[in-house]
Amino acid sequence: MTDFNILWNRIGLITAIISELQSRSVGRTAIMKLLYILQTVKGVPLNYDFRLYTYGPFDSEVLSDLDYAVSLDALSSDITYNANGYNYNIQLSEAAGYYTEKASDFLEEHRDEIEWVVNKFSHKSARDLELLSTTIFVDRAFSNRRESVDVEKLAQQVKEIKPRFKDEEIKAAISFLMEMETIRSIQNRID
Repeated sequence: MTDFNILWNRIGLITAIISELQSRSVGRTAIMKLLYILQTVKGVPLNYDFRLYTYGPFDSEVLSDLDYAVSLDALSSDITYNANGYNYNIQLSEAAGYYTEKASDFLEEHRDEIEWVVNKFSHKSARDLELLSTTIFVDRAFSNRRESVDVEKLAQQVKEIKPRFKDEEIKAAISFLMEMETIRSIQNRID
């Protein structure tokens, strides 16, 4: 697949996800984490190179793709200001349908994976998605090294990366991910 086809598939996928999430505000962090989960957990070939960053797994190409989609009028992006700073609100624009149609074969091929991520993660806040995606990132690091860990060790490693999250929040995230069978490195269950 050419880089050009990958770009159109990415833009089509982003517009399809935002279309599915129209009932709620969608920001850049949420899109970033949903794409990470699709690629990492479900194996959707997006060719992003996610690295751990301030708010969890990050690839600047996602932001480039979002900006490009806005320039193509597939999406619109507004900034809203609040007491904590600002948020992006991404919505579909006039040409969104054109780009989802352009990627229709890709979207159809990965329909089940897209529905899974939307159904399991769309109700989560950006903060929750940050924690969940970071937990997946840490789990995959252990798994890639063929290192089997227990819940405590995984939680401890996540806590070192994300100290602002409470231990209970981290263990709840691990439990949530274990219920969906997305954790690879843990051999025991949370009691």
